[in-house]
Amino acid sequence: MKMCNVTAEMCELILQAHASPTPSRTEGASPSSSPSLHPVVQESPKPSATPSSSVPVPEYEQAPEEDGSCRYCNGGTDWSMGQCMSGSRQSPVSMSFDDVATDEKMDLYFSTKYNVTRARVAWNDFAFVLKSQGNTFGSINVDGVNYRADMAVIRSPSEHRLQGYRTPMEMQIFHKKENSNPPETLAISILFEESAHEVSALNWMHELPEDKSPFQVVVDLEQFVSDLKPLVFYDGSYTQPPCTEGLTWGVSMGLAKVSHTQLKTLQSFLKGNKAFAGGRGNNRAVQPLNGRPLTLRSNCGMDGKIECGRGGGKGTKSTAAAVPVEQGGAVDEGLFDDGNVKLW
Repeated sequence: MKMCNVTAEMCELILQAHASPTPSRTEGASPSSSPSLHPVVQESPKPSATPSSSVPVPEYEQAPEEDGSCRYCNGGTDWSMGQCMSGSRQSPVSMSFDDVATDEKMDLYFSTKYNVTRARVAWNDFAFVLKSQGNTFGSINVDGVNYRADMAVIRSPSEHRLQGYRTPMEMQIFHKKENSNPPETLAISILFEESAHEVSALNWMHELPEDKSPFQVVVDLEQFVSDLKPLVFYDGSYTQPPCTEGLTWGVSMGLAKVSHTQLKTLQSFLKGNKAFAGGRGNNRAVQPLNGRPLTLRSNCGMDGKIECGRGGGKGTKSTAAAVPVEQGGAVDEGLFDDGNVKLW
């Protein structure tokens, strides 16, 4: 990776985040055949962690469009709805460490405050979706701005590629900027690698019913999102129809874990299930970058301080001048009274 104007401490942080082995290569995976990543030009506008406001309503709150086709038989290349074919800033993308910008503006204040939350797990014809029930999952704070998490989506294999390869699973968490009208959306992507050890926070996967009927669990997204791992930001779109553009993606560098047995259960519905898209999974094909920059930003506020110097330097404040005290709220009262709800 190219390192520019980064202190030794920040360099070590990023290298540690990338210390995981090369992402697990799922069966049949091969380097991306999509157009090669464009080098980042310094004069090009860089995406900020604050999403744009071009999305009129949070698309994750709407039912997916129906078109009667095989959802992923062709990786979404035949989706004709919305901006799926006409858009120029589509997601997912393939990321190479050599093509991300790492300059003096890479400082980021990133703080997580997710709740232990009751969620409904349901199938929406495209993915398994975790939707908070009566409460948000909590929030994250990016450069002093709060984003509330309302939904998490599970893909297998991953949609985003890292160093040319997919990982066995991806979790996408969709957030709405507080008090934004029209809504501004930030999607945080977590890539998973396979582990021999069970991951207690994902044990609900063993409870997925054969008929994909909805059921309830209690989850804590903080067990997947780490403010110690850098994020690669870029401007993109939703990855299922109508593929609306105008949201910001932050893809976490450094992989989370999913056990072999948990992954096997999930893939019995998706990748590996010949009755679903011929067993190819529920991942959309990667999209061309079309000159969009990928910007790696590392958390300068991980020690709890709000004032962060640019590029690890001193004397310059980041945009997180005053982080709100309330970032997530308290656990729902009576959350665990229902004996039918499991806490993982």
